[in-house]
Amino acid sequence: MDDVLIYEIVGETTLSGITMTVSEGINIDPASENTDGIERLTSIFDDLTDTYYRTDASGKIVYASKSVHQLLGYSVEELIGQKLADLYFDADGRENFLNALKSSGGSVSGYRADLRHKDGSVIWVSTSSKFIFDENNVPAGVEGIARNITSEIHRENDRYRVLFTNAAVGAAILTLDGVIIEANKAYHTLFGYVDGELTGVSVIDLTHPEDVKETEAFWNTIVSRGDDFHQFEKRYITKNEDMIWCQANSAVIRDENNKPYRIIGQLVDITERKVATEALRISERRFAEIAGMTSDWYAELGPDLKYSYVSESAASHNDHQVHDVIGKTIEEFSEFRHWQVEPDTWDQLLDDLSNHREFKNFERYIVLPDGNRGYRETTFKPIHGPDGEFGGYHLVTRDTTEQKRANDAIATSEKRLRSILESAVDSIITINDRGHIETVNPATETLFGYNQEELIGHNIKLLMPEPDRSAHDRYLSDYKSTGKSKIIGVGRDVEGRRKDGTTFPLRLSISESDFNGNTVFTGILHDLRERSEAEKIERRFLNAIEQFDAGFALWDENERLILWNDKLLILAPEFKGLPLKGISYWDLMEIVVDSQPGHYPPSEREHWVGELVKFHRENDHTDMEVQRDNKSWLRRQRQRFADGTVISLITDVTTEKNNELGLSEARKLADDANQAKSEFLSSMSHELRTPMNAILGFGQLLENNPHEPLSDAQRDHTRQILKGGEHLLDLINQVLELSKIESGNLNFLVETIAPAEVINEAITMVRGQANSKNLDIFFSPPEFGLPQLSTDRSRLLQILLNLLSNAIKYNREAGQVTITCEDRETGCLLISIADTGHGIPTQKWENLFEPFNRLGKETGDIEGTGIGLTITKQIVEMMDGQIGFESEENVGSTFWIELPISVNQSTAMEITEDETIETIAAEAAGLTGIVLYIEDNPANIKLMEAVIKRLPHLVLKSAPTAEIGIGMARDILPDLILMDINLPGMDGIDALGELRSDERTRNTPIVAVSAAAMPHEVERGRDAGFDEYVTKPIKIPEIIKIISGHVG
Repeated sequence: MDDVLIYEIVGETTLSGITMTVSEGINIDPASENTDGIERLTSIFDDLTDTYYRTDASGKIVYASKSVHQLLGYSVEELIGQKLADLYFDADGRENFLNALKSSGGSVSGYRADLRHKDGSVIWVSTSSKFIFDENNVPAGVEGIARNITSEIHRENDRYRVLFTNAAVGAAILTLDGVIIEANKAYHTLFGYVDGELTGVSVIDLTHPEDVKETEAFWNTIVSRGDDFHQFEKRYITKNEDMIWCQANSAVIRDENNKPYRIIGQLVDITERKVATEALRISERRFAEIAGMTSDWYAELGPDLKYSYVSESAASHNDHQVHDVIGKTIEEFSEFRHWQVEPDTWDQLLDDLSNHREFKNFERYIVLPDGNRGYRETTFKPIHGPDGEFGGYHLVTRDTTEQKRANDAIATSEKRLRSILESAVDSIITINDRGHIETVNPATETLFGYNQEELIGHNIKLLMPEPDRSAHDRYLSDYKSTGKSKIIGVGRDVEGRRKDGTTFPLRLSISESDFNGNTVFTGILHDLRERSEAEKIERRFLNAIEQFDAGFALWDENERLILWNDKLLILAPEFKGLPLKGISYWDLMEIVVDSQPGHYPPSEREHWVGELVKFHRENDHTDMEVQRDNKSWLRRQRQRFADGTVISLITDVTTEKNNELGLSEARKLADDANQAKSEFLSSMSHELRTPMNAILGFGQLLENNPHEPLSDAQRDHTRQILKGGEHLLDLINQVLELSKIESGNLNFLVETIAPAEVINEAITMVRGQANSKNLDIFFSPPEFGLPQLSTDRSRLLQILLNLLSNAIKYNREAGQVTITCEDRETGCLLISIADTGHGIPTQKWENLFEPFNRLGKETGDIEGTGIGLTITKQIVEMMDGQIGFESEENVGSTFWIELPISVNQSTAMEITEDETIETIAAEAAGLTGIVLYIEDNPANIKLMEAVIKRLPHLVLKSAPTAEIGIGMARDILPDLILMDINLPGMDGIDALGELRSDERTRNTPIVAVSAAAMPHEVERGRDAGFDEYVTKPIKIPEIIKIISGHVG
């Protein structure tokens, strides 16, 4: 059946006005025997006015009725074998047709298509078509009936063309890429072209160069846009190269497949509107620029008296945004800006505004960010419309801050000038051009004996003796007529006449000025009677102060500068060229502040001037150093005397200050060296204390072991070991004590103590040492006791032990040591320790308190470091006391200390007895539990094992590292952990953190047992969280007490 085409037409098809229904399949295979049916069907189609056609699967025409010649001008024979796609006028026509068939389920009715006539013209047809399927239901071709509707299309087009051609606005039909297919007359006229000239022209070529890029982007994406209508404004170029603005409206035309096909464009000339809008924009911009350039700020209030406009310059100058103001009332904005207004003025403004009256010069001030006041002045002018209706207010505001400051400065200047006139020593007189006196100062009254009322309005010749008196009027007249003067501008010596008729010499200086169009003469008259003597004294004084290497200034009791030397101008160059004579201290400080903006910010000018003047007035004597902006240093010294005068001296100390900086650097180097020494001592302390812990610990156990008692020889040897070890430990402690003193890290616990008890305790502690030399120690406190001291008990004991130890060590065999006390009137207790030794040679006294200086005893049999007295002296002085000595060679020495007596003479604490290893161990014998000792030194572990053996019910576990110890602690959960700080691997501080962070060991008591004994090391351990901190070598009674306190 491959060569057989099966078709079935279902539905109604109009053929030449006859309605027929085809609902059967017809076999038109040429090999079919049903030739009569084929001929009959062919005859039917050939008689139709409409054209019947069929194609194969490739789109080639395999059949066409005879009417095709009338439709397209081709004969049937010419069409058979041609592709149907070649007959479409539009290149995409065949593809669009097939898409329409597919999208409509395989058949279409009334599909319009433009076909190409043999002569090249366009033929519009309406076709009803369907797919032909083979026996496998695969499309094998297309069949359909096409009817010529060209005349109908033309009639429709004629109707649309009339509308299109005669439209008042420019209209055009364009391709999808913006090429004009057809444009109406208005479209051509808009661009200055005649009809037809724009056909085939791209709209890109008509576009203004600055809009080309945006236009190209529009046409490149017009097909992909989802909307079919677009409206925008753009610029075009006419044929005469004029620029026009148009509103462009574009609509996408879609075909039967809803695919974009053409573009209809419409242009409306909006050039005049754009020009008007641009002119308005330029006008507004110019207004804004003009408003911005003027010193005034512009704003408007609407009829509701709310801000409707604020110029940008007004907003920016007043540190707020436009939107902060728009919509606010005057009251709201005044609160927003914190206006400060006189209440009466504010009430009057609100009343005038509510009644639409003009208000001029509305004054207020605000506090500026720098703390100063900013003054504003605003005029409110009502706005009225053509019919007189109220439209709001125009507001013009002016910043009057500078004007206000200028007025204040003028007022200040006038006040200062008036003050100068009134306080001037010389007579100052002003006269008019008729010679009549207009003003006089107080000095004039004093000088001439007249009061002010007796002088004002009288002729100046009243104050002149003859012959000047008679010649004055003539002289003034000649000057007015000729302009020639002999004395104006030039000082000269004249005679003056007092009220009592006496005359005296004067120095006269006259100046001429114009005041409101009137000539005024000002005369300054200086009394010369004492000038000669004063000039001599002043010259001698001036010569003296000019020799100073410091700047000199002398102020009178009214704080006015009356004398200075040239050195002052060198050290303070801002004073050069200024009229310093008589200048006030306030005015001079204004100059100083203005010249040093780095030290005195301009925004705080008045504050600093006030502070400097206040300091000047409140301090009679000052001596201070200040640095100027140029990095130089000045030393300022001032002294006020009983009469109110003040002398100031200013010295350049820049070199000295630079030397101080050098010394500071040197001091830093010394501090660094001291730090290095401290670190060395800390390290040595640890290294020495670790082996000392084993030596003294085992020595104590050997000496006090009841289960294995020593022989007498062994006991003696053991005591020697302990004695040597304790001496070495004492040496270590003394070196560390000196280090702490030098670094300022020695701590004191000040309390009220009974000195007799401390003295007796010290005697007890050195009694064995004294007995070894057959020495007697005498101490007899006064009958009524000793006053209590306000000091550190342990430090006092340390001082007494040092002094008693020296008194014993350097004493004679079978000598004496005597302790005496005396309550001094100075509020101190004097404690003296006298010995009967060999005394100290006078030439060695000055070296007595130097560290490591044993005054030649280094090679003797007396042990020591040579720093005991050094430590003692520094501790005494740090306790607000004094230390001294008296010595006579071959007789003995007396060392004394003075310490402050306590204000509160209450009862002092009692001293308890020392406890022995055996008594403490016996008290703790019943303790039970587990003690974990984390220590890496085997000797120290053995020592602790020996200690724990004294407590038979305690179990000791040990670990050589922190890591192992942490694991053991988590497993055995000990009752107490003793731990070294300096461990291999993890140190004790970090191990403490691990143990405290574990729920199982968080609350276990942990005690540090370390050779790190420097104060900062102990403080570090305590801050880390150890329950207690024990330094090596340990004292066995102390460690047993600590264990007892945590295990039980």
